[in-house]
Amino acid sequence: MVDATLAEKYQELVVTYMKGIIKVGRWRNANKMAAATLLEKITFYPTIDLTYKFIKDLNFVPNLSPQNLAAIEIEKEFMLSHGNIKHDFEVQAWADETALRELTEEAFEKATREKLSMTETRKGSLEESQLKALVEFQEKSRVASKAL
Repeated sequence: MVDATLAEKYQELVVTYMKGIIKVGRWRNANKMAAATLLEKITFYPTIDLTYKFIKDLNFVPNLSPQNLAAIEIEKEFMLSHGNIKHDFEVQAWADETALRELTEEAFEKATREKLSMTETRKGSLEESQLKALVEFQEKSRVASKAL
């Protein structure tokens, strides 16, 4: 969790941290068996296969889904009851998806630019209709990611 004062005072640090978390989450999503190999060492699952079975359907990219907000509520209550945080707060009011959405959009736009750049170098091998379809697909994907 990020304290509001920390987020305001060291905004660039928080943004850099969240970019790293998003990048790691995407890597874990794309490489579930490799992630299971790493996570098996720090979880209570006795084998890599069991770890994989547990994580195979998880999305590791941070988001503010109801399930994740409930988990944050549990974490907050634990920290509050153990004196790690002094003041209670409402998780729903605390959760601000603006920065997270901007970070994921920024990452998506960067990936799209990179793909378009690669497309530019191969432009001669693509027909105009294929290029148009690719650009339309990327635009629809960008719109869909904003809806998340």
